Amino acid sequence: MFSGNELTGDLSNRRPEEQEQRIGSSSGKPSLGRGLGALLGKTTSALSPGSKPNGPSEELVVIRDKHNPDDWVRAINKQLEQAFILYGKSAEKLIASGRTLKQAKKDLGFGYFGKMFGPGKLRIDQDTAEKLISIVENQVLTNSDNYRNLPPALTTLHRLSKIEPASLQTAMDRGRISPMMSTREATVLAAELEGKTHTEPEKNLEYHCKTLGGYLQRKISAIEDQELRDDVIADLIKKLEQLAEEEPRPKG
Repeated sequence: MFSGNELTGDLSNRRPEEQEQRIGSSSGKPSLGRGLGALLGKTTSALSPGSKPNGPSEELVVIRDKHNPDDWVRAINKQLEQAFILYGKSAEKLIASGRTLKQAKKDLGFGYFGKMFGPGKLRIDQDTAEKLISIVENQVLTNSDNYRNLPPALTTLHRLSKIEPASLQTAMDRGRISPMMSTREATVLAAELEGKTHTEPEKNLEYHCKTLGGYLQRKISAIEDQELRDDVIADLIKKLEQLAEEEPRPKG
């Protein structure tokens, strides 16, 4: 797992605003930015991992003030944009976003982390952010050697994150986890490894409201223009009212 705020080197003569932190290093070893602080002033560096720590595909995300929620919002939204583009194709950007969210939660502390969510803020809701954080708390899913085998879907990764790391790595090594794995398959695997019998959730009113409501909330909260957001909501209400008057379509 990454080391967060740890720094290395002789800091006795270095001002705090010249110090930087690197997020995402799976080596656990502290590191120090090379002069970037002196160029940008008071900054924090969030490092998103590529295929290997300190490898050529690393992406440096600069946080000017680690105690300012808006600075984290701008940086994380850039990562999320890439994650959305590659959604269904690669899990790496989802992992990177989770790492930065985890560091933001640590640096901002209780109360201030929640200020990153809402209209005009992060492009995801807080529940989704917590899922991403939960994913990166499982060291098997943050091991870059496993990236090529990970399913590139948030819900599936979140279900896998609940599996005990040793059991999850064994399943990974045996080829039981692949990019094609569905959430249902991940749930069945988890139940098997935990010695439980898997049962499908009842698709009742609460289930549909939670799944559909969460999806709409994520999409609508990503619209930054308030007037456009209001128009979208009004149009959706009209469509829902029309849908309520229609007869359910038969299956098949």
